[in-house]
Amino acid sequence: MVFVCGNANTMAPGVRAAFMKIYRDRTGADEAGGQEWLANLRKENRYVEDVWGG
Repeated sequence: MVFVCGNANTMAPGVRAAFMKIYRDRTGADEAGGQEWLANLRKENRYVEDVWGG
């Protein structure tokens, strides 16, 4: 399980992009596949963000 806590404007998008890049590099998935993978992690509560704006 992964918990991410930080700024919604800068840190959260960077963490999401990094996880998707790792997944894509390891599996050969395309951009849509990486997004689907991350969406499924969220649905399963295996990836949780506690972020704030600003």
